[in-house]
Amino acid sequence: MPAATTFPAAAPGRTARAGRAVVAAMLLLFAGAAAAAEPPAAPVKVLVFPFELVDSSQEGESDGARADQQARLELLTTELATLLRASGRYETVALDAARADYDRLGPMRNCNGCDIDIARSVGAEQGMVGIVQKVSNLILDVAVYVRDVETGRVVQVAKTSIRGNTDESWLRGLRFVVDKRILAAPPAAAD
Repeated sequence: MPAATTFPAAAPGRTARAGRAVVAAMLLLFAGAAAAAEPPAAPVKVLVFPFELVDSSQEGESDGARADQQARLELLTTELATLLRASGRYETVALDAARADYDRLGPMRNCNGCDIDIARSVGAEQGMVGIVQKVSNLILDVAVYVRDVETGRVVQVAKTSIRGNTDESWLRGLRFVVDKRILAAPPAAAD
């Protein structure tokens, strides 16, 4: 008959560490379940203003606005609103009811706070002003300024630099700003 195999006894304290690990795992599991049980916060009502271009390039100063860049501004405005809605954290509010004020007072980057009044007039809690600054056809910046309607304060500035003056580069820059800046911030920081 073969000899019985014996296993060494667990080292002192090893069982206690294993027990603590099991308890910690259970606490994390219960904490996660409790967090999941909390109802999600109501989406923030946001007015996404049309993107604006600040063209300080030599080409822009001499030739003025380009149709392809104007189309990209519209593309970014639509994409920003779409990404915000898809996140579930934001509900976009239409500018239509305040379009006349927007047209009269714009651009929003230079209107000394009129963006807050316009956002308030359409029932938004926040206003987002997007700006593309073109230094050259190679170097551009995409920025979104988020302001709280109640306080008028800028609560978030999300921006990145991009390389290339194409639909693809502008969209890639905006998606980075939304994913890695706007939505990466805790909701309390963006409220």
